[in-house]
Amino acid sequence: IQDYIKQYVFQNKPLWRIKDYRDALKNIPNLLDLVKNPFLLSLSLEVLPRVVDVEQTQDLSRSRITRVELYDQFVEHWLERDKKRASGNELSPQAKAAYDTLVDGGFTQNGIHFLKELATAIYKEHGGHPVIEYSHIRDYGTWKRAFFSREDEIHLLREACPLIRNGNQYRFIHRSLLEYCFTLAVFDPQKSGQSAKPIALLDASQQGMVYGKDKADLTREISGFREAVTAAIVRNGRDSLGVKPTTTSCMVTAANELEGGPQELKELARRQQEQNEEQNQSLQELKLQIAELKALLTARS
Repeated sequence: IQDYIKQYVFQNKPLWRIKDYRDALKNIPNLLDLVKNPFLLSLSLEVLPRVVDVEQTQDLSRSRITRVELYDQFVEHWLERDKKRASGNELSPQAKAAYDTLVDGGFTQNGIHFLKELATAIYKEHGGHPVIEYSHIRDYGTWKRAFFSREDEIHLLREACPLIRNGNQYRFIHRSLLEYCFTLAVFDPQKSGQSAKPIALLDASQQGMVYGKDKADLTREISGFREAVTAAIVRNGRDSLGVKPTTTSCMVTAANELEGGPQELKELARRQQEQNEEQNQSLQELKLQIAELKALLTARS
């Protein structure tokens, strides 16, 4: 970790010095455990200066940083950076108009909305498989067009998001980021009057397919849904130690516990359970995943 910090500071010239990172890792509770994951280490080095003011914080041991907060800040920072990059590019008149529309509605908020909808579609339409192939001809009439077409607004958002493209294949830069965005979609649905300016990503019928119910209904059920998720976490931790309970499977298992819960989530639960039957994880990793989801529930409450 120390060698990586030195290399990162040398290459990227961040606001923090090597000593600042060392002090944060040493003194902020649980932070060192979080960054043992290589992806979270690189993510943390990028966003920690946004989260902690080392000059104003006298006692770092009183600071608390969750994995969810790191992901929140990382996604926002990524989108803000690419918004600036796009503004400096030479755009066609049509692309410039699309960019202005996205900025007027809140570029970062629109980007987060795009990521949430994409993650939801991956689990609902693509069985949770992280790699999506897209052909402008063969997939023109499919769900993929809403995210990978050449339309200016969609293209600008896609290029600004933390996605990797390899030829005609797309994926999130890390699987955990896909799971985070899907979790965000379930526990933080955009509410009427609070969403960013609408963009032409999904029409009303497509959104209904993604959420299973309209967003107002899902919002009304969210309180009871959280309670059911918590109960499912406890059972998964006690009875399913040999099965990897991903963030998604924990949530959708909880959906089955709700009488009258979202039908699409129940179907998603069935699919996810089938996929997870062959996946085994150690007890230590299981406990970590459970703790992460509990932290997410607390953060989103």
